[in-house]
Formats: sequence, structure tokens, C-alpha cells
Amino acid sequence: MIPLVATIDMETLSTEHNAALLSIGAVIHDFSTGQQVDTFYANITPESSIAAGLDVSESTKAWWAKQGQAAQDVLSVDQRPLRDVLVDFAKWLAGHGVQYAIGNGPRADNQWLESACKAVGMQSPIKYWGDLDMRTLTFIGTHILGLDHWHNTFKGVKHNALHDAINEAEFCNAVFQKLINRKPKEMAEFTLSIKTESTSELADIVAKLNGDQVVNTGGMVAQNVQSVVGEVVSETVAPVPQPEPEPQDDEQTNATPPAIDKNGLPWDERIHAGTKALNADGTWKKRRGVDDATVASVTAELSGTTSTPAPTPAPQVETPAPTPQPEPTPAPVPSTNRIQDFQQIVQELQKAGTAAAADYMPKYHGVIVQTLLKLSGVTTVPEATTEQMQKMYEVRDQIIANLPSIVAGVPIADLVK
Repeated sequence: MIPLVATIDMETLSTEHNAALLSIGAVIHDFSTGQQVDTFYANITPESSIAAGLDVSESTKAWWAKQGQAAQDVLSVDQRPLRDVLVDFAKWLAGHGVQYAIGNGPRADNQWLESACKAVGMQSPIKYWGDLDMRTLTFIGTHILGLDHWHNTFKGVKHNALHDAINEAEFCNAVFQKLINRKPKEMAEFTLSIKTESTSELADIVAKLNGDQVVNTGGMVAQNVQSVVGEVVSETVAPVPQPEPEPQDDEQTNATPPAIDKNGLPWDERIHAGTKALNADGTWKKRRGVDDATVASVTAELSGTTSTPAPTPAPQVETPAPTPQPEPTPAPVPSTNRIQDFQQIVQELQKAGTAAAADYMPKYHGVIVQTLLKLSGVTTVPEATTEQMQKMYEVRDQIIANLPSIVAGVPIADLVK
């Protein structure tokens, strides 16, 4: 399942890394199905961007003066302060569970978004690892997959941020669909004839067929070669049998792993190697590709556990038995940064939800976040009261505790109050 991705486009008064923003347009796509999920568009008062300390370039202002009137007119409609627009944009992304954004290169939209958020004291809704590059996808699409450049198929008004984002998103979707639906090349059997009067030459040819030349062109080897001088030699070339896949880790799987390691921690598939092997110092081997933050978090969760976790209770007829879930984070005292607190809550829900169901993100996350806001009485996160934030933490804990039933189909309204 491909995560939801937002394609973003911004109109600015500069090309510097901290350009003053004029508008934000964005489109969310489900590249798994090729369907557009939602759109976002907002104009920003230039004065609020300039007041935040963002850059204005005279050459860019002159460039805007040469653009079509339609592109200029759309920027003056329903302008709002920079921070208000960024807050709404962050809520829109979080409401859909979007963590990845495609912008026009690392020196354009993604960087402009981060600079603007810093200028108004916010964290960017897209983390550094969620930055994706439109220019790279354009290169792949046009030069490798043979697609028309999206400039050539553009529909709408150029330099209208939403129209730009829609056209860019459609091109990205075409790239993804072509990659998803590509068919592997079939390896066909064929007959090869060799005619020579020299046994040494024949031996040399056979050696090459069984050596580097054949391996480098698809793993084919010659079989049934007859070394008869002056005779036509025919043979069938067939695929080389593929070796059995090796274990995920370098070591063989530990057939009789201990219940705990030297530190008293049970084996956990989230951070420990699938071989269930131990290091020389008696600790579990680390799973490949797991970052240090995840290791620290799961280790803290497992600390103090000195026995194998109890088996999952047998499922009930009415609702499935809950699977072990991470302990909900105790409700902290809300800070003055409501957006940051809300983002942390959304991330906790996503982590717990993804552990409960593989299709959590596209199927459940948006509805759960909306329910969280509704039951907490929050309409605008930055203006939430302390009581509303405390309620949000309570609702978060209820949702996490009931996630197995929610993803099993039980209406969330029946479980969370």
C-alpha cells in the first residue's frame, strides 16, 4: 500500500530559500488506486509574509508583472494572513494522515514551506524524510518512461498554485501508475548454433557462454554443447536455476532462542533481528534498517519485562480480541503550542493504528482524527482551551485502547465517548 502523498505548489515573491509566499495549492493522491483524494488552495496577504521576515526579490516582482492577468488576478482573492493559512494547511494534511509531499525540488516548494513555518514559529507539517522531489520524477517520467512533460499537457491557468499542483500531481500519478503496472521481461528459450573447425575455438566459445558474457546478459548458460570438429553444434539455452533466498540476516535463524537476553528484554520483531540471534555480549541483535529513536522507544517500553509476554486472549464472538498495543502516552500538561501538541497526538494515533492494521492510514486515520477533534470540542487547534486539550488526550487514549475493535469494523462512536 502506497501512503497518501500531497503534491504542493507555491507562488512566491522570490526564489530564495526563504521566499515570501503569495499562495499555496496542494492535491492529495492515492497512487495505489490513481485517485485524487482532496485539494487545498489559499491566498496569502503579501504584507504578512513580508512582516514575517521572508524574502522579496525585485526581479521576481518584475517577472510577475509580465505574467498573464488571470494568474495575477487569482492571487488577490480571499487573501489571509500567512500564519492562518499555514495552520489550516497543517490541519488539512494531518486530517488526511499525509506525511509525504512532492514539491519542485529541494530548493523550491518544500524548502519554502519549512522557511515560512519557522518564520511564524511553527514546525513544518512535512518532516525532512517526507520531502519528495517533483523534478526527479519529471526526469524519470520524460527520459525513462517516455511520458510527455506536464508543461506540454497543462490544463488551466499557469502560475495558479492549485492549477499547477493539479497538473503536477496528474503527471506524478502517471509515473507511478506506469511503474506499478510495468510487466517484467520474459526470458525466452532459444537455439544457438556454433560452426567451427577448431576444438580450441569451440572450447573458448563454450567458456564464454558459461562465463561473464552470459551472466551479464541475464544469467543464461549453454547446455549440451558437443565438441565435434567440423560439425554444427546446436544447444538449448535455459535459465540458470535461482538459489534459494537467504535469511534476512547474515546468521542462520536461532532454532532455540532464549526467552530474554542478557538485559532481561524479550525478543521484539520491531527492533530485533528476525534470526532471534544474540550478539557476543548476550544482547539481541538489532533489526536492519531500524533507526535509533525507534530502538530507544521500544526498549523503554520493554524495560522491566523479564518473561515472555502472555499469549493474546482468544477472540470473542462479538468483537476480535485486542492485540497488544503500545501503552498510551500519559496526558501531559498541554503546552502553549497547540499545533505541536496536536501533531504529537496524531503521530501517536498513526503509530498505534499502523500496528493494528496494515490499511490503517488510507482507511481509518482521517475519520479517527476528525472524531478526535469533534469529541474534544475543538474547531480550531491553535485556539483550543486547556480543558479541550485535556479532553483530546483522554479521547486519544480511548481510541488507542479500542483500535483492534475499530479496525475490525466496530463503529468508533460505539467505543469512544
